[in-house]
Amino acid sequence: EQVTMVEEATRRIAMVNMDWDQIK
Repeated sequence: EQVTMVEEATRRIAMVNMDWDQIK
């Protein structure tokens, strides 16, 4: 379903944001 795809995309964005915070 599209909802699953959106959830997966949101998780990836959240992980990237966390990585950016660690890099900073």
